Amino acid sequence: MKSSHVVIIFLWVFALPLIMLMIREYLARKKDGTISNNNIFVSAGAGFIGNFCDALGIGSFAVITPILRATKNVDDRVLPGTLNAGCAVSVAIQGTVWMSDIGIETKTLVVTLICSVIGGFLGAFVVTKLDRNKVRVVMGVAFVIVAFILLSKQLGFFPNIGGEANGFHGTKLAAFAVLMGCFAALMNAGIGMYAPAMALCALMGLNLSYAFPLAAGGCCAMMPTAGIRSIVAKAIDIKVAMWMFLGSIPGVLIAALIVKSMPLTVLTWLVIFVLLYTSASMILAAKQNKGAGDHSAATEPSAE
Repeated sequence: MKSSHVVIIFLWVFALPLIMLMIREYLARKKDGTISNNNIFVSAGAGFIGNFCDALGIGSFAVITPILRATKNVDDRVLPGTLNAGCAVSVAIQGTVWMSDIGIETKTLVVTLICSVIGGFLGAFVVTKLDRNKVRVVMGVAFVIVAFILLSKQLGFFPNIGGEANGFHGTKLAAFAVLMGCFAALMNAGIGMYAPAMALCALMGLNLSYAFPLAAGGCCAMMPTAGIRSIVAKAIDIKVAMWMFLGSIPGVLIAALIVKSMPLTVLTWLVIFVLLYTSASMILAAKQNKGAGDHSAATEPSAE
């Protein structure tokens, strides 16, 4: 079996259980009257736009978060879980559409994906325990990092030349896999995985063509894991996540199958400025509410 087939199977093994759990949770919340009254058109539109941009290489969280916050369509406390659950399936679709034969060593691929699963779960476990203000601070800092990565790419500082290695062994493999696991954990806070994966591949001499399958596999291991954990912990707005998921499907397919590529320089600069603004607003909101008795624990029912 080709390594690309391994990754595609891996993507859907994690994505399908999340889809089933989301549908069950959505119907249960709707039946007992505890579902939120957030706007489905805003949610679907955010999923469409964000995942359209993600398929073109900008990232989804960086685009969706400002939309949801500007429209006040989701509580900040449940934002990380909602993003991960709502965008997880689009990564599986991207991987299925674009994955070609990878050529990476099976051992490196498997060990890296396993570490991504572990990192994603541990990161989700931590983030779902945070109160609203801590979520704001963590995501605010994360978005500054994302903006820095995008800025580095725009200014040409981002590493874009990899090596010829098709895998690692021993200590180097352990270091690579652990770092990819850390990237998966940080995705819970809004840091995308593709750009850091490209940088790591370049720095460690791995062929850059392997960055996408590794990142896609890691994302689709981490995001459903984080989404499921968030549903169990009640740290998600299931209505927003469900409609983001539905909106993401045409967004990804149009970008991947019809548009395929487009000039993104101006849009990327816009995303950088929006990210910095969103980061500042989240950190400022956390600072303003610190003394206002906002101690919402992650285990409390969300505003759904």
